[in-house]
Amino acid sequence: MQSSRRPTFVATVLALVLVCGNATGAPLGTAFTYQGALEEGGAPANGIFDLQLHLYAVAFGGTPLQTLLKEDVPVSDGVFTVELDFGEDEVNDGDELWLGIEVSEANAGVFTPLSPRQHLTAAPYALFARQAGGLATKGGAWMHTGVLGSTWFAQPGNSMAHRFGVEPFGGAPGSAKFVVDNQGRVGIGTFNPIAELDVKGKIVWGNSLAQLSTDQGASIELRGTGSPYIDFSNDTGTDFDMRIGLSGDNSLTIEGGNVGIGGTVTNPVYKLELPNVAGPGGQGRANAWIQYSSVRWKERISTIDDAIDKLRGLRGVEFDWKEDYGGGHGLGFVAEEVGAVLPELVEWEDEGPYAEGLSYSGVLPVLVEAMKEQLRMIERQGEEIERLKALIEATAQ
Repeated sequence: MQSSRRPTFVATVLALVLVCGNATGAPLGTAFTYQGALEEGGAPANGIFDLQLHLYAVAFGGTPLQTLLKEDVPVSDGVFTVELDFGEDEVNDGDELWLGIEVSEANAGVFTPLSPRQHLTAAPYALFARQAGGLATKGGAWMHTGVLGSTWFAQPGNSMAHRFGVEPFGGAPGSAKFVVDNQGRVGIGTFNPIAELDVKGKIVWGNSLAQLSTDQGASIELRGTGSPYIDFSNDTGTDFDMRIGLSGDNSLTIEGGNVGIGGTVTNPVYKLELPNVAGPGGQGRANAWIQYSSVRWKERISTIDDAIDKLRGLRGVEFDWKEDYGGGHGLGFVAEEVGAVLPELVEWEDEGPYAEGLSYSGVLPVLVEAMKEQLRMIERQGEEIERLKALIEATAQ
């Protein structure tokens, strides 16, 4: 071989192959096989060469991280193959790497650098993934891969509480957003799962963007971009335990066991509450409404006195509902007027002079006793008439 020979490196990497280990499944180690091509004078090179292979963290310039010398490398039809082992601290930490190659005639000791450096692609990092079952990297506790983030594994026998995690770029252990702990519990958005699957955040699926979320504390939200939706909450900061929204004012809210129907009833204070709207939007209908009543549940029972006087204090009215409350014509009472006579029947505002509701059914027992008082008056009047008739007849004889 003449000293004027100046081999040139073909930049295209023909293959970058992992050492696959033996068939028994023993750990792989950190070595991998590199295959490239040399040309001499524009033709494939043949012969024996020495190679210096430098591992860099940059494509240009910089200082080699590791250097390997491979002597007496056979090249046939331009193809050469070498086994490289830079150690796990360099190859397996997930950083981008480049390989710089220098070539010399065998035993000549005069090396010619080849350009450009070769970017090591994913295959050596696949080695890292294969190692996850039995090797460790820096610190003896973690294994990392990737350039935009890190994936780590705990070694078998390691006392760490987690076995696997994925953390963002620049994150430290503890910042992982996907973990599997040593009890097999999976955490997404949390480093410390407390159930077999523990998700802190939203689960989005489908084109409608329906989602499970914990936006409002301990809650589950099933909704798309608008309605319909279903919310469940265990958070004292919300005004509902469950809420179902369909469209417009069609919704159902459950809070503390109270049920509100209609979009304006967002915080029901009764077991069943409907909107203050005249017409079907604020009404219910059934074959019958049965009220609880039994002597077993009552005490200090007495007959209503002066029922007729109480009725005299009531005024039946006809009226029109304001448009904000449904409009339409109605018959009934004015709750504030009833409250002046029968305060037991009126529900008042917490603060303020106005009533909020009236028990119309509570007027019925007053009406019954008033009718009975009137019947007694009629009976007495009848008796008096009979007495007077008898007196007149006696006088006439």
